[in-house]
Amino acid sequence: MTEIKTLAQYIISHKPLEVCCDHLEALVQEVINHKNYDQDDAVVSCIIGDAETLLGLAEDAQEAAEIEWEMAANNPDHPRHQEVWAELNASKPDPVKAGMESWVSQQDPATLTELNKSLNKLLKK
Repeated sequence: MTEIKTLAQYIISHKPLEVCCDHLEALVQEVINHKNYDQDDAVVSCIIGDAETLLGLAEDAQEAAEIEWEMAANNPDHPRHQEVWAELNASKPDPVKAGMESWVSQQDPATLTELNKSLNKLLKK
C-alpha cells in the first residue's frame, strides 16, 4: 500500500514546525480509508500512531511559535521585537505605490510623457 509508505516518509522527513497539519491529516485518512487497510496490522497501526503523535506535536509547536511571535511583535522589551517588526515592514506593501503602479500600467505612454512634462514644470516653479 503506497499510502502507508507516503505517510511514513512524511513522518520521517518533517520536523513539527515544518508539518502541514492539514496535509498530514489527509495522509492519515488516505491510509485509513484505503480498501486494504487492516486496523489489526501492527506496522500500520504504529505508523498511524506516530503520525497522530507528530500531528499533536506540530499543532503545539506551531501554536507556541505563533504566540512567541505575537509576544515579540507586541512587546518592545522582547529580544526579537526589532527583528519581527523588520519582517513586518519588509513584507508590508506600500498601498500608495501599488495604486500608482497599477494606474501607470493602464496609461498610454503619450499621456505619461505629457504628465511628466507638466510635473517637471510645476516642480521647477
